[in-house]
Amino acid sequence: MNNRTLGTLTILLSPTLALASLASKSNGQWDNKASALLGLAFLVGWFCAALGLRRARATGHGRVALGVFVLQLVLLTLAACQQVMDLLPGPHNPIFYHIADLSWPASMVCMLVVGLLVLQARVWTSWRRWVPILCGITLPIFFLLVALGYRKAGADLFEAYSFVMWALLGLAVRQSPEAEATEPGVPYSLSSGL
Repeated sequence: MNNRTLGTLTILLSPTLALASLASKSNGQWDNKASALLGLAFLVGWFCAALGLRRARATGHGRVALGVFVLQLVLLTLAACQQVMDLLPGPHNPIFYHIADLSWPASMVCMLVVGLLVLQARVWTSWRRWVPILCGITLPIFFLLVALGYRKAGADLFEAYSFVMWALLGLAVRQSPEAEATEPGVPYSLSSGL
């Protein structure tokens, strides 16, 4: 897949986290399954964005950028496992479920690091360079509003803000040319196509 396709998928899937939140506000069993499925769809879009960022080398070249990319993929995969467990019936390993559940906020924190790397690398210019860090502050904004006593406003803003920011992230990826597949000092098998 090229960045145009990855970015388009991110844009198309960007509203699904807000829709998942809306579905989870109902107490029905179907709504819980719909929420899990929509959350999984959002993670697929986020995964596409992460791949596009890496293919554009928006976080820079070298081992740090590669390491953060791998960490982000691991966290997104673990968060996706939590969504899959919510879809499937039966008892689940509670320790693994909690680890997977904690991967959601950890992924948001990782997005802050991705945003800082994008700013430092200066590969993306103009508005695009600010989008990843703005995605990364989604969760801190929510927690700030909750701490100030605005839980409902924080949840509503989280839904709308995540939709807009991930759509912009998808647009930034979609408009990004792809960088060379190999990097100095990084084995070809780790960097090719990533």
